[in-house]
Amino acid sequence: AFKAATCKTFNDPKAEVVVEGQTFAPASKWCEDVQKMRCDKCPLYKPDPVTANWFLHFHCPERHPAGWDLPEVVFRHGLDSRVRCTQGLGAVDGISIHALARLMASCDVHLLMTHREGFGLPILETMACGVPNVVTDYSACSELLEQGGGWPVEVKDFNTNTFHQGVDAMASIADAARGLRRMFDDKAYYAAQREKGLEFARSLTWDSVVPVWTDLFRKAAKIGRPGV
Repeated sequence: AFKAATCKTFNDPKAEVVVEGQTFAPASKWCEDVQKMRCDKCPLYKPDPVTANWFLHFHCPERHPAGWDLPEVVFRHGLDSRVRCTQGLGAVDGISIHALARLMASCDVHLLMTHREGFGLPILETMACGVPNVVTDYSACSELLEQGGGWPVEVKDFNTNTFHQGVDAMASIADAARGLRRMFDDKAYYAAQREKGLEFARSLTWDSVVPVWTDLFRKAAKIGRPGV
């Protein structure tokens, strides 16, 4: 999504491409329908000068046995000089809450193309730091963005996850790229999402949230234990 958002071919609505005698207008149709957003193998990728100062920061371990090998992915996409990663992170090792707040507040946008979330705490945390979100429009993410605060990324497909016994959403890379560009190109939209996110984050105080949960637990206990 980051590479697509920084590509002049994908983002120029007037751009046309001719491939094997077939014309695609705008060129983004070729990116989506033929190339399937494989920006790492795209022969038509053109860096957009407008995004020359964009950087992508990964807040996750660089390598994980059950996840991506980020250095390899970054190298494959040709983004070596434009990517940073939080150092010292592990499965159970993080950074202090103050360092996390500083990191989040230093970013312009929070991109989270997650398969699904039970709550989506990073979304709420970045909202509280005044950072708009571009996140998958599914599960808890959709609920957190109901009142604004970011761009809900379209879901293209679903996949049954037998390991976690759940249904995963496959977010649209193209729509995420469009969300990123909207955040940077439309200042009024960005400011509105920022304010909506801050307002929503402020509304979730202990005094407003705890009574809702305690009431829910009491109702669940009565359903499970008649007469309690």
